[in-house]
Amino acid sequence: MVRKLAADALDGDPFASGVIIGRVARGSYANRIGFQRGEVVVAIDGRPVTSTQALANLGRGAEVTIQRGGQRVTGVMR
Repeated sequence: MVRKLAADALDGDPFASGVIIGRVARGSYANRIGFQRGEVVVAIDGRPVTSTQALANLGRGAEVTIQRGGQRVTGVMR
C-alpha cells in the first residue's frame, strides 16, 4: 500500500513530492528488494514522484531514490 505524501512532509519542504510506503506485503517484489514501511519514494529515474501511479510499472533497471530515516538513498532496481 502506498499513498501520496503531503507536500510539506519532507523536512518542511513545500516543493517536495513523493509517495509513502504504508505496507509491504511479505514475499512481494517490494519486500524482496528491501522497501520498508514508512519510506518515501521521491524519484524514479531522476524524475520526481508525484503520484502512486509512478510505481505501477516500476521494474528492473529503474533508478529509485527514497528517503529513509532523514537521508536520501538512490539505488537501481534488480
